[in-house]
Amino acid sequence: MGTLLFGASVEFEIGLYTTVYLISLRDFKNMSKWPFINVKIGRDTIRVQCHDFKGYIGSCYVM
Repeated sequence: MGTLLFGASVEFEIGLYTTVYLISLRDFKNMSKWPFINVKIGRDTIRVQCHDFKGYIGSCYVM
């Protein structure tokens, strides 16, 4: 697994993607296509997109 966030650990990214997935699952459960989530990290804001696959994380990535 490679990191997309420069200087971030794999553990941080897995935690970030899991958190965004669970928020998306809660807020957008009945939608077929989930919108991205804005995440503020320090002074920066990033967009994280997650896709559901049969109740599991299909994919998550930084946009």
